Amino acid sequence: MCCKNLLEKIKNISIREAAVMKVGVFAFTLMVAKFWPAILSLSWGWYLTIFLLAYAYIVYVLFFRK
Repeated sequence: MCCKNLLEKIKNISIREAAVMKVGVFAFTLMVAKFWPAILSLSWGWYLTIFLLAYAYIVYVLFFRK
């Protein structure tokens, strides 16, 4: 029930609100990297793989899923 209302609100967010959300996620990620330096010891290839998988899913959802 609460999820249904939340999904409706998410559908109606503006570009500015989405940008603020992205900045918040970026800041949280930097905080995690600051407090847990071992996460930064991974090879750059792992980060690239995670990035490509995440964005491939988003592209699939936006363009191909009905």
